[in-house]
Amino acid sequence: MKQLKPLGWHTARMAEASDAGSKAEYRVDGKDGDVDFPHGNLKPIYTIGEYDATTGYMPTGVPDGMGAMKLNDVTMRFISQSESYGFLGDAGEEFPTFPMDVNNGAAKFTGSKAYYVDYDIAQMKDFMTHSGPAAPMIRGAGSLIETVVNLKGEQVEARSTVANTPHSKPHYSQTSASGVHVQIDATNTDSLTSQTWNFMSFCSSHLEEKHQWGENIGFEDDIYLVPEEWAECEDSRVRDYGYVGLPMHAVDVQTKTSYAVGAIGQGGYEKIVEVNCGNSRFACLSISGYNGNFGAEKPTFVARKEAVTPTRSDGSAWVYTQNIIPGRVYIGLKGYTAAGVDCAATSSCGFLEKNGLAYGKVYGFAVDSSTADRDAFHKDALHASTPTLSGTWASTNWQWDGTVKDFEHDLAWEFQESPIIDGAASTTHKFWTAKGRDEDGAKTEHNSPDPGFDKFGTFVQGSTAGYYGIYSTPTLKTVLDGLTGSALPSSIPATYELLEGESDVTARIHLGGKGKRADGGNQTMMYDGKGTTPDKATFEDIDGLEWIRASDGDYFVIQEDGGNKYGERMFISKRPEAGANPQYHFIAQAGGSLNTRSMSKVSVPPKTWARAASFEFSGVVDFSGILSQSTLGGFARRTAEAAVAINDKIIALGLQAHGIAGGLIQAFGLDRGGQVYAWKPQL
Repeated sequence: MKQLKPLGWHTARMAEASDAGSKAEYRVDGKDGDVDFPHGNLKPIYTIGEYDATTGYMPTGVPDGMGAMKLNDVTMRFISQSESYGFLGDAGEEFPTFPMDVNNGAAKFTGSKAYYVDYDIAQMKDFMTHSGPAAPMIRGAGSLIETVVNLKGEQVEARSTVANTPHSKPHYSQTSASGVHVQIDATNTDSLTSQTWNFMSFCSSHLEEKHQWGENIGFEDDIYLVPEEWAECEDSRVRDYGYVGLPMHAVDVQTKTSYAVGAIGQGGYEKIVEVNCGNSRFACLSISGYNGNFGAEKPTFVARKEAVTPTRSDGSAWVYTQNIIPGRVYIGLKGYTAAGVDCAATSSCGFLEKNGLAYGKVYGFAVDSSTADRDAFHKDALHASTPTLSGTWASTNWQWDGTVKDFEHDLAWEFQESPIIDGAASTTHKFWTAKGRDEDGAKTEHNSPDPGFDKFGTFVQGSTAGYYGIYSTPTLKTVLDGLTGSALPSSIPATYELLEGESDVTARIHLGGKGKRADGGNQTMMYDGKGTTPDKATFEDIDGLEWIRASDGDYFVIQEDGGNKYGERMFISKRPEAGANPQYHFIAQAGGSLNTRSMSKVSVPPKTWARAASFEFSGVVDFSGILSQSTLGGFARRTAEAAVAINDKIIALGLQAHGIAGGLIQAFGLDRGGQVYAWKPQL
């Protein structure tokens, strides 16, 4: 096939600085549009539809989360994953990816995949100084997952060809606790005949290197945290058999083994990142995501919950869990089993145990009961005028015990109960959810850890309502330092600093003369075509969000997934000083059903256009530390990153091209298209 090119071959970009408008040269299939980007150039480092010339491996779309590490003195490894749905897509939009053999051929998976692409460090340093392609600096690519271990610690076996029968070693993301397949492809002829499991919607993954926060602080291995986000279950099957839910997977980068993690619950997640505990005995995570978007009728799940626990503690009725969640952190004790047994003492710890992912607690952000619910708190709020909010990381009665159970037993329901503070259910505080405990609201979307070493339990958290802010835990290290044995905190004081509310940002967006839309408007407004005011002055659905530290300050890259019909937007903002509000510099736009290039059937690679559809920027990773660190490891990388000024960095940015699904993309089972860019800021 003439169109099939090696990794890094394409130089044309799907992202653009402004809509193509009437310029014919910007509407040529396989070619650039307006790429005079106002705040730094973007160049593709690979494009979905390309292949590794040595191994033949082809990354699948759509690219989402990502990470990077220095592999050796001359090579950097870039890691990403596809947010693919396999047999479980919407009707007419199922894009099963090529089957991936795991466990020495004992099982295979379609849907989402995790993979790596290796680059020459010296050539990456020079990449933004010329117009040439990325291909010469690519050193190889391949799958990051070769072994899959389920929630019971078993290697997953092949899917049964007989519907409605229990599997002995299943991929529990698709089954009941008894092992019966309950997702919507349960009787799909193709999936049954092929005995194929499905990784459902790997969302924004994040790479955490060993001891990245200091000597012995952080995970004991290099781990790629990969959450499954949402599912489509058949209501009748859930009613009859139950459903476990969706876990986070911890991928051991060295052995390419994916472990399903039970300790944080099975609610399905958007993004999970490691944060600095400040203590070598513990591992700490920030957790964001849906809390139960499983497709089946919600009353079915509620009825199953009521069958085991008729009411909440105060006698009131349960409601479905989706998006009834506060900001969350997990604190895990390294070297302990799910049963609380010290396995480090006998040198018998498995991968999850030694990394603190077997024994721990999830804590939700709780505030005084008089505080406005989270969505209302952020409405029309500004950083310059909204004070920091005091709260508590409060625990629940739930803790993983190593037993696989159906979703009615999951942590997800606990945030409808009173928070546990200082060992007792509080009568004065509530979990800070979007709209209280009886109604879902804005989803907690992307999060990102404070990149430094002097703040503990600190991360930025965004939402689908377009607001974001910083959770901090100043006493975390002190609290953890005071614990012995298997003890975990009951609760920990914390704060929240609002950075941006659900507020008008139009006057604070700096387009640099670009950001023009097909309708003659510009990208200071987000046009989703919905409601009486289809032009939105606020951010909509902040999906991608990453905290970057530079020698000249802290920055946040913001990527929307709001259904912008004229092209999704991406910005960078410097952390504002006290008394000021954030300013936003426009990076690029892409896709959209009313975008000129989309309607002109422009695609990269050429001849892969399927429909005019929304695109989505997603995924950010700072390469600057890798390109300047003198030794290996995450601590050296983060130290080096902080010493590089923002305009001297090279930053990777991902783009999901949802309308690119034809031609070779379809022929090779690559789901949908996309690109990953290197970006050199000019602010």
